[in-house]
Amino acid sequence: MIDSRRFDPGVFIGLTGIDEAQVGPLLDSYLRNQRNVRADLETAFGCGESPGTGQQPQAGLDRVRIENLAHRLKSGARSIGADAVANCCEQLEAAARSGSAELEALLPAALAEIDELGRAIREYLDSEPSSA
Repeated sequence: MIDSRRFDPGVFIGLTGIDEAQVGPLLDSYLRNQRNVRADLETAFGCGESPGTGQQPQAGLDRVRIENLAHRLKSGARSIGADAVANCCEQLEAAARSGSAELEALLPAALAEIDELGRAIREYLDSEPSSA
């Protein structure tokens, strides 16, 4: 069963015209990409390891990178009807662009929404009859 508060595969089907049977593999691909972008976002905030290196990032916020990553997450989330994630990422993107002091305070809520979306998609994929 789909947690319609988290995402709506019908949005993606409507945008792309794909067959419903193709949604599962595309959501699986979305999840892999989302994990990578999420890790990059943490790194841009200076609170995660640099992907693939195991090294701590340099201190300080990379506002341009945060803006770009938030935009990517927002766009992907909108394409699958994940409005809560899209809205959090839109706030991150705007705060990074404007230089807002709120930027760091917005990260925990965005990461929590991203994680909840990931869980909801995984549950959806695991419940699909064609899932392995």
